[in-house]
Amino acid sequence: MRTRKYARVVGSYRARLEMGSAARVEYANDDHTLGDSIWDWTNEMTNLPYAEPTSPTATKKMRSNRRVDTKPEVRLRSALHRRGLRFRKDYPIRLPDGRTVHPDIVFTRKKVAVFLDGCFWHSCPQHGTTPKSNQDYWIPKLRQNVERDRATDSGLQAEGWRVVRIWEHVSVDEAALIVISQLDSA
Repeated sequence: MRTRKYARVVGSYRARLEMGSAARVEYANDDHTLGDSIWDWTNEMTNLPYAEPTSPTATKKMRSNRRVDTKPEVRLRSALHRRGLRFRKDYPIRLPDGRTVHPDIVFTRKKVAVFLDGCFWHSCPQHGTTPKSNQDYWIPKLRQNVERDRATDSGLQAEGWRVVRIWEHVSVDEAALIVISQLDSA
């Protein structure tokens, strides 16, 4: 994997969209020639082109999605706290490959990382759906989310962490029991 040095994207946002997913970059060093694709060499996970929103309502809905403190997350944290467990939320953990992950709930002493995955965003086999519009964007995006989850799991396990993934449709009491059983066996 090559490292980027002083790269800057050339052209307007609209021009980059029209060129496709590979934006053009200009380099301040001689390792790459002008016109190399930034996504060909920056990382293994490829960045996707931004999909044009289908409506202002869709834009508003997607912007309102939270990264932390979702309702299922808050409910699970409350249930664990009521049971006397203390933990960190959104705690940054550095992986060996240089990435930093932020599990939803982290028990640092026991080295247990809990992720509460949304059915849509992480392609739940029971409830995951594929959007009908902008499929050229959403299908690779959702597939990439699953691949990133697997890479995160293996990276954390390589560092000695126990990874617990819970779907958002699992009841709060059942999710709390899953976490407690993992803590007891850690």
